[in-house]
Amino acid sequence: MVDEDSGHEPPPHTGRWRRTKRFVTSTKGAIITLGAVAGAVASVWGLVELIRGDDEPEKTAAELVRECEVAHKMNGATEKITSNDGTTLFASCTWPPSPLADPDGYQAITVRSEELPGGAEATGDTTADRVTGPCASYTLTYTYNHMGQIEHTDPVTLAPGRRVFFPTLAAWEGALPFMPGRDELVVIHGLRYEVDEATCA
Repeated sequence: MVDEDSGHEPPPHTGRWRRTKRFVTSTKGAIITLGAVAGAVASVWGLVELIRGDDEPEKTAAELVRECEVAHKMNGATEKITSNDGTTLFASCTWPPSPLADPDGYQAITVRSEELPGGAEATGDTTADRVTGPCASYTLTYTYNHMGQIEHTDPVTLAPGRRVFFPTLAAWEGALPFMPGRDELVVIHGLRYEVDEATCA
């Protein structure tokens, strides 16, 4: 067939080529459009996530204290643990942690009670309490047990490195069967006294 305008026959398959070209062009346009839409959606989603922030709620102080208790096998936020060898551990979990505590809020003071050779109940020098821990000074409370009557003494605050006689708090000048550490507090007392509480002052 001769083209009326040009007087020449059109090349073969011209119509099909035009249809194919239009299809390819349309497909490319659709792909570009879809890509733009996907990019816009991703940008909006990222903005939403930025505004929302972290979906995980911040833990409460009570939850963090409980985690500390579980980690250190404690039955409560404060606990007094006495062993058969005369060692008493005063452990605590607090949040926020004090400057002297571990990062998880755990803190412990150890009191080791040792018998003093040659001591007597009449002179009140039968036992030495060796106090160690992270404290700059310690607040100690004792119980006094006489004939089944138990009383709590007033708290006393003492610094590491001291050797004192309880309850007068006079300096102890007697001999000791051990060499105290520089950061160790030593409290001498009779059998009727027993440490009941120890905290950082």
